[in-house]
Amino acid sequence: MFDKPPKIEGSPVSAKAVLFARKNMILLLQKTNGQWDLPGGKLRPGESWTKGLAREILEETGLEIESADWISGWMGLNANDEHVYRAIFLCKLDCKPKKSSISISGEHVNGKFFEVANIRGLAIPEEYLSAIDHAAVRAGR
Repeated sequence: MFDKPPKIEGSPVSAKAVLFARKNMILLLQKTNGQWDLPGGKLRPGESWTKGLAREILEETGLEIESADWISGWMGLNANDEHVYRAIFLCKLDCKPKKSSISISGEHVNGKFFEVANIRGLAIPEEYLSAIDHAAVRAGR
């Protein structure tokens, strides 16, 4: 069992966040194809997991995180059929944002806070649903 993501050589890496704001509310971002996504993205060469994740969240949403704890990860294929390691982190915001405080980047068309109990009917990858469930239990939500 790891307490942090493994070091990955030779494959792109992506850090994603189950980002809790209030009680059981998490932030999801909607892609142009309608699919919902966790905030985060590809790390730059030599960038640490947490610094890369914080940078990606700030770029995609304008929000700053106060903590990031690794919860899971897996190797999969990205949209270009390249192998990529995805690490999922449990994150909390350093503020209580309002919808107007979220600045969605051009990568997504919408950003919305959802109660964890209400995400099952959304178009979201099953791996992300499992990670969200795991994060909610770990966060005591």
